[in-house]
Amino acid sequence: MIHAWTEPVWRALVARGEPPPQPLLLAGPKGVGKSEFAHAVAQWLLCQEPTASGGCAACQACRLIESGNHPDYRVLQPGGDDGDADATEGAEARAGKRVARSRWIKVEQVRDLNDFIHLAPHYGQRKAVLILEAERLHPSAANALLKTLEEPPPGRHFLLVTHRPQSVLATVRSRCLRLPFQLPPRQSALAWLAEQGARDASEALAWAGGAPLHALAAEVPEHAKVRKWLVDRFLDAPEADPVELSREIDGETLPIIVASLQRWCHDLMLVRLAGDPRYYPGCAQILHRIAGLADLSALLGFLRELQSAVRLLEHPLNPRLVAESCLIGYRNLFAASR
Repeated sequence: MIHAWTEPVWRALVARGEPPPQPLLLAGPKGVGKSEFAHAVAQWLLCQEPTASGGCAACQACRLIESGNHPDYRVLQPGGDDGDADATEGAEARAGKRVARSRWIKVEQVRDLNDFIHLAPHYGQRKAVLILEAERLHPSAANALLKTLEEPPPGRHFLLVTHRPQSVLATVRSRCLRLPFQLPPRQSALAWLAEQGARDASEALAWAGGAPLHALAAEVPEHAKVRKWLVDRFLDAPEADPVELSREIDGETLPIIVASLQRWCHDLMLVRLAGDPRYYPGCAQILHRIAGLADLSALLGFLRELQSAVRLLEHPLNPRLVAESCLIGYRNLFAASR
């Protein structure tokens, strides 16, 4: 899908006439449609009747891509197919054990591409590989990919997507043509959200930091309910008992809680530095009231703790204990004032 705010990038790409031979690195903030854009590029590459606006959506190749069954299109992402590793994890899961999916794109996944890359295409003359979260390429996987990126066989196209290009191995970045993506203008994002049926687009867009796709996910009632619960029950009253509150948090709501705490504390920092809140503009009065009560050095330290908690969300954990730790950390920001 090509969104209105990514059309300039699309026009610059198709103006070349032919797809560039070097791999493409789609880099920009989360939630702006990079993955959808990359999928559209792959469809354009493999379409039997491509147009300036992308794939025709009618040919057999386009129908296969839309159904997720095109034999000349491969997607790599963290926790994907890892051969024997997946078999082991599957057995453990069937035995009732909680299994964490890998944070990384592993070297085995990259090596498995060799047959795919070197076998003749089933349709046409091209094959496409989409690598999502390219910053998660394990160093050994990135090194295994280098030779193929530098000298890909004719008609083989690589699309790498990342929101942290600085974390992608430098030797990988140097072999790619970078396509930069930006947050859309606020009014464009709000208009798009309204078209999608968002009921409180402004609040959701602020919480998502201006990223419209993340705002659409944050606008769902369950997400909004958790954010409101956190503000009403705890953020506005840090003297509340975090141990009791943590009993109401489960594995589904914990990521929202941690992300909301991060955004709230960033807003506290902005307000402390005589700025306006970015993520919670509707709570400006509360933030201004309590910002001066929080210890500034403790606030910086707590933000680092929350970043560590984000990494914990990718592994088996006890949601209540993580929630309890985060809530206690927030309450401690105001310990001196109490």
